[in-house]
Amino acid sequence: MDGRAESWSRAVAVGDHLAAGQALIREAQDNNASLLVMGAYSHSRMRERIDGGATRHVLARSTLPIFLQH
Repeated sequence: MDGRAESWSRAVAVGDHLAAGQALIREAQDNNASLLVMGAYSHSRMRERIDGGATRHVLARSTLPIFLQH
């Protein structure tokens, strides 16, 4: 490699926020990522309480450093 960051993307079908968070972590680990970069936004407090959230799941469970853009 010539020192430039390698980028990758892959579409992953998920059915809910928990699955989305799990998929993000799994893909990052499967690709030996050293950093996870993701967008972060929130829903209403009621929806977050019921559904949870991909961002919350990733923050709670990822062992990688995470860069969030809100």
